[in-house]
Amino acid sequence: MEPKTIDSYRRWHIPIATGQPKTLAAVDIGTNTVLFACVWWSASVFELVCDYHRIARLGEGIQESGAISEAALQRTIRILREYRQLCETHHCTAIAAVATSALRRATNRSVVQRQLEAALQSPITIISGEEEAKLTYRGSVDPETPSQRCAVLDIGGGSTEVATGRGWTPDSLWSLELGVVRLTEKFFPDFPPTDAQRTAAQQEIRRKLQSLPPQDPGRVFAVGGTPTTLAALALRLPRFDPAAVHHYHLSINQIEHLATWIFRQPLATLQAHPVIHPDRADVLPAGTLILLEFLRHTQTSHCIVSARGLRFGVLLQLAHSLSDAPDSFPPEGS
Repeated sequence: MEPKTIDSYRRWHIPIATGQPKTLAAVDIGTNTVLFACVWWSASVFELVCDYHRIARLGEGIQESGAISEAALQRTIRILREYRQLCETHHCTAIAAVATSALRRATNRSVVQRQLEAALQSPITIISGEEEAKLTYRGSVDPETPSQRCAVLDIGGGSTEVATGRGWTPDSLWSLELGVVRLTEKFFPDFPPTDAQRTAAQQEIRRKLQSLPPQDPGRVFAVGGTPTTLAALALRLPRFDPAAVHHYHLSINQIEHLATWIFRQPLATLQAHPVIHPDRADVLPAGTLILLEFLRHTQTSHCIVSARGLRFGVLLQLAHSLSDAPDSFPPEGS
């Protein structure tokens, strides 16, 4: 496997200039996870101050009920209050928050959005799937190789986003109604899943992937809790470390091997593993299948794991809006 540069997770250079150093924060409210990243921005250098993820399972049961439950809402509110405190602790100059699939679909989105904004004490923008794909692309591609053709696969709880492009500009965006929480609730009522359940889930994933062209997308960056967890398993880390898994080259053979192991384990075994978050264990089989089938569909031998993603794209967009030289970075819509 090719080595990865640990510093590329914590510190990177982007052509967005600022005269006055600033501390920026971004929040990504997903169907399964709520993520927070804070960076120190000076000149055109971004240094990571802190990066947190908490599992709220905001979209729990939404496939059946159509609405976000009170229990899921309260879990998310508690996390956002924690993130608000972090913003105050780090004296953040500005904060940007986005919400994705669960709030896009929820019949009670307006009520939920107001309560979440009150907890965070900041506006929350519900973004489209295409906007999510674009921001994830910009938050994940390697700034040091901007001319190479690449794709970003973001495996989420309620949807999966794919963006392809060259440099900072994605030229194709897809948002698939294919997420780990959705798949788990629909196909995996038993644990470990049966062979028949696995086959049914694979067929659903392959059907959804038919909207993507079966061509070589170039360098594939895989984003989300599934690829980072799989990388940590492949590296046999004693505990999960995002800096250690960032830019790890994970082969399709490794994923196939890990999938075989994951699908044979009782839920308690996965939950007890030191690199698997206990609240992510039940959706890991579904996420592993999505990653595996995407690589098969695009005939790609491996992916590059990214510990960044949407929240970092949101940070770059926020920095662009505050920049002293906004023309130095692709404007919105490019």
